[in-house]
Amino acid sequence: MYLALYGFNNKSNKKCERSEVGFNIAILSSKEYHEKSTRYQTNLIVQRQILNLYPENLIFCNFIAGIGGDRCYDQMPNDKLEPVITKALKEYNDNFADMGLVLFEDALKHVCRITRIVLPPGGHPLLIGQRSSGKQSLTKLAVFIMTYTLFMISISSYYGMNDLRNDLRLLYQKSGVKGEPIMFLFNEVQITNERLTYITDLLTSGEVAELYNSDEKEDLINQIRPKVKADGRSDTRDSCWGWLIDRVRQNLHMTLCFSPVGESLRKRASQFSALINSTVIDWFHP
Repeated sequence: MYLALYGFNNKSNKKCERSEVGFNIAILSSKEYHEKSTRYQTNLIVQRQILNLYPENLIFCNFIAGIGGDRCYDQMPNDKLEPVITKALKEYNDNFADMGLVLFEDALKHVCRITRIVLPPGGHPLLIGQRSSGKQSLTKLAVFIMTYTLFMISISSYYGMNDLRNDLRLLYQKSGVKGEPIMFLFNEVQITNERLTYITDLLTSGEVAELYNSDEKEDLINQIRPKVKADGRSDTRDSCWGWLIDRVRQNLHMTLCFSPVGESLRKRASQFSALINSTVIDWFHP
């Protein structure tokens, strides 16, 4: 079109003819461009609508081959996610009390998030959602999928700080000395400010202050010294204790369940910053 205009201008000697033809060609060019642009934008809109209707969720986990399969961290195909977790839920219900879970899409994603959070050492989920939103049930299912051991304290009027210290010593023995992967599940009812002092130590460094006296600590170090040597590390007192804390951070994970209703979460997060800084938050939206 522009070549035709160039040729016409060279042949035509009348200025008015050149102006009129140029004006008409400009109008035609504008209409042609508008039509092409409209068609292109329409195609983009249709493509985006199709993607919105059938999106491919990017979900990563390490149980693509199922609970008994090889552990490989990779993207889980969307069409395999529900069958794998449904099978795991059936196996859980066959071995433990039936949880009666309904595995809708968000529940499947929460299970994958929890398993992903506890993969690295020092990975601790903070689950925030209203009561009866499935935080504890989905955690139990995630623990079963990861083949971890679930540990929960039994709260009663007689359960005090000495009982919590004894439970933590037991967890140190299992996760640190024996190398057993453990999920320590704490809900909001079980959490008090006094207990949070120990919990924040566990979240930040894995080392709970004043958990052992000097004699108990020395006995524990002597117990793990052969394992420290077998790992090729120095068997000094500090080296042995550091080896134990590394094992605790690797194997002991804590899941905290809170409700966003009220001021409890906000006040405790402001008093104990490790609740936010040393955890990975997973929101359970209604």
